[in-house]
Amino acid sequence: MIISLTGFMGCGKSRIGSELSKKLGLCFVDLDRAIMLRTGKSIGELFEKGEPYFRAVELDTLRAVLSRYTGDSVIIALGGGTITTPEALDLILSQTTSFYLKSSFERICANLAQSTVERPLFNENAAALLASREPLYEKAAFTVETDGKTPQMIAAEITALLER
Repeated sequence: MIISLTGFMGCGKSRIGSELSKKLGLCFVDLDRAIMLRTGKSIGELFEKGEPYFRAVELDTLRAVLSRYTGDSVIIALGGGTITTPEALDLILSQTTSFYLKSSFERICANLAQSTVERPLFNENAAALLASREPLYEKAAFTVETDGKTPQMIAAEITALLER
């Protein structure tokens, strides 16, 4: 089973994915990290060539990760905008068990204030960007509210949903 975690930047996909990986004993792939390893460039450097260029690299990397783990079990933390590429969304919905990690904008801002990760699209338009992406996130098989919960609590909730 391939489990994918989607949601806006700063919702905790990487932390929760890592926690879920420990809990379930599965490999964990952070898609942004896989992109950086594959290209030798940071997300910011790739975005300098434009968002369409970055999304093409992201889609290519997603295809490679899904291909590598076909028939295996893995947890993939997607990028916050991965779902905005129609082909990526189709792959996620058809080849993974997807979880939308739904966070309030306030929680996202608090999480990002503590982060050192480069976020090229987090700017004064971030709230509108979240609102525009929410209908795509909601296509995930499951939605898990994250506000007021630790990564361990969220991992336990995802595990319970998987056991149904």
